[in-house]
Amino acid sequence: MGMINISKKIRRYIFYVIIIVIVFFIIRSLTPTYDFEYFYSKDKKNVVTRIEYESILENTTYFTVGYYKDNKRPKSYIKPLYSGFTSGFELVFFWKDNKCVFNYCYGDFEVENLEERFSFRKVPVRELMNMKNDTTGKFYYEIERSLF
Repeated sequence: MGMINISKKIRRYIFYVIIIVIVFFIIRSLTPTYDFEYFYSKDKKNVVTRIEYESILENTTYFTVGYYKDNKRPKSYIKPLYSGFTSGFELVFFWKDNKCVFNYCYGDFEVENLEERFSFRKVPVRELMNMKNDTTGKFYYEIERSLF
């Protein structure tokens, strides 16, 4: 069997294509992604945005009051902190007089520049369970567990 003779020019093009593909995947893996989820009040006048930020270095969740769609960290937020395999958080939130009230009974959070429309408070487990079991649709429930 004879060897396939590929000209220098074709080998150079193949090399360039391989380099371009590798660079594309490196840039893509280093570029963070943002995913948005919106929770509206019953009257549709108020909204909380959940922002899922993923990058090669960090995966983070942010909650902010209002409709948020920018691909950057919000200035006013609640950010659950994760540490270890069993870390997690539980939030129940609702609107009262156009103010979003976040309630939690466990989890660690970073809270930054809370606006007047934000309220964040730790409540006893029983109170949070009552909120979670409420069927009026007044409350919004979030739980998240991290594997790392």
